[in-house]
Amino acid sequence: MSFAPALFLIALTQQQVNKDIENSLRSFVQATLAYDVASLEKLLDKDYTEVSPLGEVDPHDKFLSYYRVPKDQQVRQPKLFTFSEMNLKFPTRDFAVAIYLEKLNFGTEQTPREMSVRVTTTLKKVKGKWLLFSNHYTGIRPKQ
Repeated sequence: MSFAPALFLIALTQQQVNKDIENSLRSFVQATLAYDVASLEKLLDKDYTEVSPLGEVDPHDKFLSYYRVPKDQQVRQPKLFTFSEMNLKFPTRDFAVAIYLEKLNFGTEQTPREMSVRVTTTLKKVKGKWLLFSNHYTGIRPKQ
């Protein structure tokens, strides 16, 4: 009896889960860059908490309040972002931990200005959808 077909299906399922998580993370960053509170509310668990690169702890409602500002008061956001070094762990079937490098480009094509942060995100699976449960950002100093 061969286990190859079962192992293949498990690998395909895991690839889809990884893709779903990465899509949730990308959607989250896109929503923050666009100040899209409606999308953020759909992506966050009700108990979401964030630790900012400045070390501030922002629970769900406080975090969302940063994105409920008039357009003329919104802080300039980066034009591009990338993820790399994705490391996913699954302590349970319904919880995931993603550790990755996020690079944000605030500049232009002529004068790029990049900021990098190491991010640890926990995600909780609720009704088949991966919601962000917490984010912890660690700033990375630019190389001198």
